[in-house]
Amino acid sequence: MKKAVVIAHALTAGGGASVGKNFIREFVRAAAGYHFLMIIPEGQGYEVLLQAHPNCELFVYRTQHGKLARLWFDEWGLPRVIRRFDPDLVVGLGNKGIIGFGGVQAILVHNAYLFYPWPFAKSVFLLAQMERIYLMWHLKKVLRDGADLLLVQTQTAAQRMRASYAFSGKVALLPNAISQDTHQAQAGTQYPTAMKGYEDKLRLFCLTRYYPHKNLEILLELFKQDRGGLDGVVIFITIDSGQHPMASRLLQDISHSGLSSRIVNIGPVPQSDLAGYYHHAHALILPTLLESFSGTYIEAMQFGIPILTSDRDFAQEVCGDLAIYFQPDSVESIRQAIDRLGSIEKSQDFTERCRERLADLGSDWTQNVNQLVSMLDGMLSPKRR
Repeated sequence: MKKAVVIAHALTAGGGASVGKNFIREFVRAAAGYHFLMIIPEGQGYEVLLQAHPNCELFVYRTQHGKLARLWFDEWGLPRVIRRFDPDLVVGLGNKGIIGFGGVQAILVHNAYLFYPWPFAKSVFLLAQMERIYLMWHLKKVLRDGADLLLVQTQTAAQRMRASYAFSGKVALLPNAISQDTHQAQAGTQYPTAMKGYEDKLRLFCLTRYYPHKNLEILLELFKQDRGGLDGVVIFITIDSGQHPMASRLLQDISHSGLSSRIVNIGPVPQSDLAGYYHHAHALILPTLLESFSGTYIEAMQFGIPILTSDRDFAQEVCGDLAIYFQPDSVESIRQAIDRLGSIEKSQDFTERCRERLADLGSDWTQNVNQLVSMLDGMLSPKRR
């Protein structure tokens, strides 16, 4: 029996966790002839996902050990775990792989920090910048010495990866897709409790965890500088103060500025509750500075609502003409985009265009993983198939 390792212990939150769980769910089904070692984070739902699969061994990584322990594990512990298992195939889902692995290795790179320029002043987020430099160094070595297949989510990412790492090897697309949990949540369309009292407002939904590159502070500036033109607008954000030190600061600034009824923080939203927010929002808004492939874009298409987002290459490739674009560092540009929202109506034509766009993007985890498994099978040497 062929043996495969899936490295997913770094995928603990947000879009990364969604990619990890959806990929693994489909991979164990599509690659049924394999015996698996799944390297997963503790307490994030992966164990439940895999408990019914007898061909899966689990290595559960305890994420509370911190960054230094994680660095040690990635550099020394992880290679030993994998070599003991002696796999034919390694699939690294968390932007990292194993240096010098002799079998077939595929690496999914979906951390946009690894193929876009650093978007902040060099003196800001020094530790994060140091971590980025290390990850880029490690990725460069894996791509040079051990990767047979580079997986990316968009053509934009493919072009930037080739340019950033001088990579001339095989590249394949593994697009983000609508989560099975989101599909199942579509039935629940009741009006969300957190939106009550805002029925007469223009309701914009900003679905994201707090990360500095999400640029949420610009939304605070938008309302601080408003002179009455946005009186009918409310933005619902979905962050938790514990997600990042700056998340707590943002929530305090919103409160101290008296804008808690204009920027309403509803906290993290379970997948089962997403449908209600999408159905009762007039648009998705995301002022992000960089992305690989934000799942919120395709979720907005799934629910047929317009998108307000940054005029950047990653957004243009995914959203096409379904979005109104703005400069994410310009309050005036964002205000003008909100004013133009009336030009995109939630009509039957718009809904149909969303469906067509999703089909063009390949937004189906089953189909995407099936194609990848066929490709990986073809790359294994005949004696190890």
